[in-house]
Amino acid sequence: MVTNTLATEIEFYDEHRDQFASDYPSRFLLIQGRKLHCSFDTLDAAIAEGCRQFGSNPFLARRAGEGMLEVSVPALMAGVPLVANPQCPD
Repeated sequence: MVTNTLATEIEFYDEHRDQFASDYPSRFLLIQGRKLHCSFDTLDAAIAEGCRQFGSNPFLARRAGEGMLEVSVPALMAGVPLVANPQCPD
């Protein structure tokens, strides 16, 4: 059985989707757990900050108001560090 490691983040986002769309139009949100940490102009900026703050722990980066688009990085989920990846600077 496969479990969704982002279940908490997705549930939180879905519960607040309309409010996020209203408060953060066209912004990319960084969510970890049941907390909105920041909003960004680009997805790249949200992912980079998520990597910086949370390392290999799961986080959700999504445009405010958008539906589900899930990206999985199996190496990160297995705890394998990424080397020389511009998305996750050291």
